[in-house]
This record gives sequence, structure tokens and C-alpha cells, in this order.
Amino acid sequence: AGIALSPDGRWALALLPKVPTELELLPTGAGEPRVISMGDVVPQFAKSGWLPDGSAVVTGGVEKGHAARLYLLYPDSGKVRPITPEGYISPVAPLSPDGRQIATLSPQGDPVICSLAEGKPQPIAGLGPGDLTVGWSEDAKFLYVISGTQFPITIYRFNLQTHRKEPWKTIAPADLAGASGYPNIRITPDGKAYAYTFGRVLDDLYLATGLK
Repeated sequence: AGIALSPDGRWALALLPKVPTELELLPTGAGEPRVISMGDVVPQFAKSGWLPDGSAVVTGGVEKGHAARLYLLYPDSGKVRPITPEGYISPVAPLSPDGRQIATLSPQGDPVICSLAEGKPQPIAGLGPGDLTVGWSEDAKFLYVISGTQFPITIYRFNLQTHRKEPWKTIAPADLAGASGYPNIRITPDGKAYAYTFGRVLDDLYLATGLK
């Protein structure tokens, strides 16, 4: 499961669904994969991003006896640092363009913004349970938000100054038959392009006759 692409485009951080789970850096060109250890922290899926200088990446994790949270991982050394309180984690936790803030969810499902330096969550007025932040605008004035996981899905632009949420785009595959699963949405910082994934499960119905 992909987590984030490095700023220089050379590496992709991915979560391997082993027991226990494992993080791996995959080269986008020539090179060998590198397994990244988080020490006593077991990696958890949380799609986020790298710091602008490429020195560290945000990912999820859990320590024995503690609730899951978000961590700052330094791939070169394997050093990790918790950046949110316990329980503050989400499947998509977008990092602000300047790498100083991260949007995630509280244990109660409320959207919050955390400073990487202080780690203190700040509730986002105007958003509530059911809202999930999936990205930031290039100028960090807006958050991209979805309020459901069933297609078609409306993506909203949420103004962090006025606290207004306005529809931006509605997305859905051309054929909705069997479309399911948690949508994985990524939006470019300039808002000119987006990508998403989905699952598709199709069934066949049979009529059996002559049963005794």
C-alpha cells in the first residue's frame, strides 16, 4: 500500500501487509528496495507526505500498550518521533505545503490540525465527524474534504479563514457497477489534477433447478 512519494520523485514509501507490518522504500528507477525499521513502533497505514526537504516522512504507527498515532520517520536513520497524541490518526493525513502542519482525525472522528513542532491538536471549526481531509491547496488557505466514501463522491474546498465548505468536484468511475472500497484520493497542490482508486466486486447470480 503506497504511503508517499519523495519530493525528488526517486522513492516511494510503502506498507507491506506482513505480520508484523513492514515499511519499505521502493526506488522509482534503478536501485534496490530498502526495508525501514521503526524500532518498537509497528507501522500503521496513514497516507501522508514528506517534509519539503525530503529528510523525513509522516506515517502511522503503534507501540505496545499505546493507541495508534502519527509519527515523523527519518528513513536514513530509522529514527521516529510521535507528532500527534495517542489515537489521533486517519487513513489520509495530508501534510501542509510548508511541512509544518498535518490534518488528521481525533479519536472521536473530528477533523483537527496538528503542528509538527508542538503536536497540540486544534479542532477545525466548520468540520465535524464524517468529514475527512484529503489534501491542502498550494497556498494552504484551503483544505480538500470529502464527507462520504460511497460513489459518486463530492470533494469540497474548505476555506480555513471563513470556515465555508463549497463543492469542488464530484468523482465517480464511468461504470458504477460493483464500485466499492475506501477511495484513495490525491490532489495536486495547484488543484489542476487529481487521481483516485477504488475496488470493484462483481457477482453472478445462478438459478439451480431439479434439486432434491
